[in-house]
Order: sequence, then structure tokens, then C-alpha cells
Amino acid sequence: MQQLSKFSEKEILQFHGMGPASLPKLRTALQANGLAFKN
Repeated sequence: MQQLSKFSEKEILQFHGMGPASLPKLRTALQANGLAFKN
């Protein structure tokens, strides 16, 4: 999760296999760990 928080949502969407539908799930998982995407 900490590694994921080093990326912005825009950067995450550049990864193969990552689409807009995955962002809410990832955001929820980050928030559950007190983290967030990079701005």
C-alpha cells in the first residue's frame, strides 16, 4: 500500500491492466491504511 501511495491516480491509469473502475477500490484500500494517492 505504501508503494501505491507514491503514485497519482493519473499515473496508476498508465499501468497495464489498470482502468478507471479500479480506482475506487484502490482508493478505499489506501484510506483503510491511512494513505492516499499522490497529488
